[in-house]
Amino acid sequence: MKTKFLATLLILTTINFFAKEAPTQQPITTEWLEVNEFKKILMHLKNVKIEILNSLRDVPNNYDDIFFNNLLNEFHDKSQLLQQYTSETMYDNFSLICYSMLNWNDLFDISFHNLSSMKQRKLMGLTIITDADKKELYILFESIYTKLHQNYCKENPDGELAHKTAHDMFEKTYETIISLYGFVMPKALIVKEIDSIITEFEALIAELTAQLKSS
Repeated sequence: MKTKFLATLLILTTINFFAKEAPTQQPITTEWLEVNEFKKILMHLKNVKIEILNSLRDVPNNYDDIFFNNLLNEFHDKSQLLQQYTSETMYDNFSLICYSMLNWNDLFDISFHNLSSMKQRKLMGLTIITDADKKELYILFESIYTKLHQNYCKENPDGELAHKTAHDMFEKTYETIISLYGFVMPKALIVKEIDSIITEFEALIAELTAQLKSS
């Protein structure tokens, strides 16, 4: 639903966003602007997709990194609260990518783009995680950690994390999800969402082009 909403907003704003760049040798019509500006955004989204796919090649390759990556993903995926929290961050990333035409790597260079502050999230009407919520999250985390840690210790009994407890790892895992998950973790999901937007734009471009040719 959010993907469709974002695409709709882009359709409504894209004409004014690029109108000043229209070549003077062609007639400046609403239809011409729509097709050309959609093509610019479409190309940008495809470039961002390539950036993310290239970054997906950097997969964890040791026991500790694999364990922590699995811990992050399972903790996030089993908590509706964390999913809601990070989806808001990810949606904001889509807005920056599409409206500001930022590349994927540009997001890490924006100092103001930090939605982990409770004060900032309250001002924006976003999800807040309270102390009571955090206690409930720890209960969930402890069960996930215990299961994954047992497997880790079997495969790597002398590993750096072998003697770490759920209590030792909770804050690091929680803060990583809150601060970074909406930026860098669900890359495959982000690619899927970008693909959905790309499909919508390609359909719009094809429809508008056909209308222009028949007019």
